[in-house]
Amino acid sequence: MGYGGEIKNSGLVTKASNDGGIDGIIKEDILALGRLHIQAKRYKTSLGIGRDEIQKFVGALAVAQSNKGVFITTSYYSKGAIEYANNLNGSTTLVLIDGTQLTEFIYI
Repeated sequence: MGYGGEIKNSGLVTKASNDGGIDGIIKEDILALGRLHIQAKRYKTSLGIGRDEIQKFVGALAVAQSNKGVFITTSYYSKGAIEYANNLNGSTTLVLIDGTQLTEFIYI
C-alpha cells in the first residue's frame, strides 16, 4: 500500500509563497494520521543554511501540529544548524539532507 494509500493522495506540494515554512507534506498512512513535512532550499553551494532557518522550520512544524520533518538543501548546514537539529531531544524528529547527500541519493 505504501505511504498515504493511493499514490495520488500520498502527498502534496504547498503553494510557492506564503506556505508557512512548509514546502510539502507526505501522508504516512491512508488515514493521514502521520504526516511528514518537508522544507527545501536551493542555495548556492557557498551559502549555507544557518540555525535560524532550522529554528523557523521547527516552528512551522509546531504550527502544523507535526513533529516530523525533513529539511533538504542543495548547499550545506552550518555547525550551529546541525547542533540545533541534533539537540531536539526527541520532541521533534528532524532529518537534514545537504547537497552532497542529495546527490548521493539521486545517483544511487
